[in-house]
Amino acid sequence: MDYFIGSMAAAALALFCAVASLAVNRIMRPGGTKEDDPADVLFHSAARLKNLPDSEDIYKAISEEMHKLCGNSHIVMVNSFDKKYDLLTIKAISGIGSLVQRGTQLIGDDYLRMSFKVGDEENKYLTGGQLRPVEEGLYRIAMGKIPKELCEDVEQFLKIKKVYVIGLYDRGVIFGNVIIIPVFGNDIKDKKAVEKAAALFASVLFERSGK
Repeated sequence: MDYFIGSMAAAALALFCAVASLAVNRIMRPGGTKEDDPADVLFHSAARLKNLPDSEDIYKAISEEMHKLCGNSHIVMVNSFDKKYDLLTIKAISGIGSLVQRGTQLIGDDYLRMSFKVGDEENKYLTGGQLRPVEEGLYRIAMGKIPKELCEDVEQFLKIKKVYVIGLYDRGVIFGNVIIIPVFGNDIKDKKAVEKAAALFASVLFERSGK
């Protein structure tokens, strides 16, 4: 357990250092590319996911598609859910490509195997199909495994005002959740589109599960 907590703290610290390094070198900039119409993004996302080969990671694809919908000034993390053990496991992270790529280089891919025990407080974020702001932001997302002071430092540095989460839930089955972190003082512009996307992604996961 100590090793697990230490790994989380080390990962967060490495990510913070990566952000600082990128900012100093002006690799990261506010804003992003021209925004696409949400309806067009959803259409293409649906086509991609429904035709995704079994050999490709669907959680990674969901992360990439949600990031396209939200835009470059957002970080998107997708977790899978293990009902037997009530565990959320990080499956993919997308957003501000240079940041995620640099962070991965520093901390490796171990973060993709990090798991979090889900309690009653977290369960409310997994069902209902609503995009919800997360109280205590990054600290809550990390289930308290990363020091609160470090989470607040990252939030201040990246100008994170809110952190959002929405469950991947379809026909009574929980498949995971999507965490969206707007940075540089931005916010999600079309929350309804995000909710539609999450419902779409959950439906595809249900169909692929064969339930």
